[in-house]
Amino acid sequence: MNNILDDVIDLKKEIIDSEEYNNYNKYLNKIESNEEINSIVNKIKELQKKVVLYESNHIYNDIDDEINTLFEKLKEYEDYNMYIKYSKKLNELLSKVQNNFQNYFNSLMS
Repeated sequence: MNNILDDVIDLKKEIIDSEEYNNYNKYLNKIESNEEINSIVNKIKELQKKVVLYESNHIYNDIDDEINTLFEKLKEYEDYNMYIKYSKKLNELLSKVQNNFQNYFNSLMS
């Protein structure tokens, strides 16, 4: 059992040391400190809440248009685009790790 725990600790270190993780954190920090990006993201969140509230009344088309416009505005920020890029890469890496774990544990049960 200790071998598995050691392997998990090693894997965690490898993930934390990975280029994907480091770039993800770099751009996460940049967008978190960018007031313009945060303002747009907060506005999108507010509008998405309105969509949920208005969904039953089908009065959300204008709000959807505004959300899409704001997402397009976000794409004008290089830091945001890089954050999205590295977020996807990190998620792909974590998904592979998850699949490997699943395959490993499935093999133990066979």
